[in-house]
Amino acid sequence: MRSSAANRRVLVNSLHHLPPNSVAIRKTNLNKWIELTVGVRRLKQLPDLSALEAKRPDERQYMTRDQLRTEYGSDPAAIEKIEKFAGDHQLVVTRDERASARLGIAGTVANVSHAFGVKLLDYGHPKLGDFHARTGTVTLPAEVARAITGVFGLNNHRVMHRLPRSRQKVDALASFSKTRPWFIPTELAGIYNFPNADARSQCIGLLEFGGGVDAPASFINLAKGFIDKLNADHSRGAVAADFITRQTFGISFYDSMVAFEKGDVWRKEAPQTGHNPLLAEALANLGALLPK
Repeated sequence: MRSSAANRRVLVNSLHHLPPNSVAIRKTNLNKWIELTVGVRRLKQLPDLSALEAKRPDERQYMTRDQLRTEYGSDPAAIEKIEKFAGDHQLVVTRDERASARLGIAGTVANVSHAFGVKLLDYGHPKLGDFHARTGTVTLPAEVARAITGVFGLNNHRVMHRLPRSRQKVDALASFSKTRPWFIPTELAGIYNFPNADARSQCIGLLEFGGGVDAPASFINLAKGFIDKLNADHSRGAVAADFITRQTFGISFYDSMVAFEKGDVWRKEAPQTGHNPLLAEALANLGALLPK
């Protein structure tokens, strides 16, 4: 279904600027499959929690995850409009996260571009490498404009960077603990560049995300899919490379925790030198067993 330009609305705060020194290379492959995250209108606005600061911890009442989903989650009417919008543009809904008011929407670059009124180009950058992105604003058909609060994933360039840190400073601070196997808080604060500020009367939030075995919205379950992304270069095109592939050396799973070893990984290869007759024969036999 096509909507005329006059019947489209600009998505608020959707103006995007390219990183300086980006160079356009080509139009993004129209058949490339990409997945977006779409913000969904909530049933009602999230409450102001500033009043909790005046209460003692034992006097505070916190919202449960069920309350967040049922009282402040995605508006079912908005979801219905977005699902119809996706179907009209040959897009598929890949996930529905009611508590966080988000939907996953995927499709080809051609269909995504038409649906959201954008043009995607492949760019090169001296520090960020290759990525695809759009410029300008996102536009939406009028009938779905109020249902969507944000569109994320049209640009896949890196937006966060690790700042250089003086090794001399770290060594100097760490030397204080050479006589003991632990740090005091002020030493750790210096190592991690914690701001030298007074945090009295400040409110600290501890987030509880529900968890659950194979729960689609849990981070542990989401992180399981990162394993395939980490090895995308070795999947022979079955898995598309993304920021996990390009900015992660390794992933380690612990009890209730996932650790990411970050780094720039722009190409993975397994070079072979010389000639091994036994290996060549084994590879030939393996190739004969694979489906054509």
